[in-house]
Amino acid sequence: MNRTLVKWIVCGAAGAWSAVASGQLGGLPPEVVSSSSVTSSQRDAIREHVSKHLPEIAGGEPDKVRRARAELVGMFFRGDDVSVSFRQAYAAELTGQKLADLARSENDLVAINALRIAGDVASSETLDIVEAHLGSSRSAVRYGAVAAAQRTLDQVRERFPAVTADRAAGLAATLGARLADEKDPLLADALTRALQSAAGVTRERYESVRAAGITELCRALSARLKTMESRDEDALVINSVVRAGLFLRDDLSANGATMPERLKVDAAGLGGDMLAWVAKQITGRKLPQVSGGDDEPTAKQKRDSRAAAINVAAAGEGVLFFAARGLNVTGVTQTNFKAELEKASSFEDARYVEAVRAIAGPGGLLTKPPFQFQASRFGLQ
Repeated sequence: MNRTLVKWIVCGAAGAWSAVASGQLGGLPPEVVSSSSVTSSQRDAIREHVSKHLPEIAGGEPDKVRRARAELVGMFFRGDDVSVSFRQAYAAELTGQKLADLARSENDLVAINALRIAGDVASSETLDIVEAHLGSSRSAVRYGAVAAAQRTLDQVRERFPAVTADRAAGLAATLGARLADEKDPLLADALTRALQSAAGVTRERYESVRAAGITELCRALSARLKTMESRDEDALVINSVVRAGLFLRDDLSANGATMPERLKVDAAGLGGDMLAWVAKQITGRKLPQVSGGDDEPTAKQKRDSRAAAINVAAAGEGVLFFAARGLNVTGVTQTNFKAELEKASSFEDARYVEAVRAIAGPGGLLTKPPFQFQASRFGLQ
């Protein structure tokens, strides 16, 4: 994948977006954008706006593409109350003027920007365009589609989307299925971020989106942990797991009392998987230990090489603790596994493994109600 191209296109350029923030771009007036029932004259304004700027996306000249994209989606970020009626009318005009064809362009810059526009509009029609490219054979386009899916979910979370709860929940399920199998670590990271956006939806009548986001995030990351190892090539995926774990920990800490029980159980399972993964890195001799004969530079290098795995354990412990607290499970304490593992000693590592076996091994905490996971899930003997 051309990562520089993807980063430039998907993240956008600061100059163009600072112009959006100051009101210089995104030219449709607020009264059109917030209209609860788009009039014929407002439809004419929408048509003229799209006709003026969409061809610049097709042209593929980077500066013009960037500026045209800001014009086409700037109104979604100005702070205006964007109505569902406007989103639907705007999507109809974009699709009528062949936005889907642009998303199929052989030019990555054109295709990814078309997908980004579709993601920001957040309507059923534009979501069709995004979903059609989540399985693209071109990794840059696949990345653009995932980023666009996240932008749609962000609109669902923050504004008034023209996407139903069922469609958004279905999108989360699709993203979860792809995360479990995605080979490209950059794409896996993007998929994790998109699912976090779904898990963060708290809009009334969109509870199913949040539920799907949490369930799929836990399921997919648990699957990835089965093949992940403490090595450089897995560093980005490890960071994704840690970030998602911290997100869930904080969510459970704040909302565990009201979160549905099955979601807390899902989260506890992921927490157990994270703790078990670190235990298996230790028993598999993948984490170096400091010995008495090591000089300080060698000892420091060994400790530093353990940092990523230690972060997984710390996040996993937090997820499990707050999930258990939300489920009113007694006897679960935070033992500060991070501090023990940072010592990098064989004694402390062995204590960690035994503690995790008591949690996720045969007969352990997670095999009992209300969790009732099969011990084979965690792979600890």
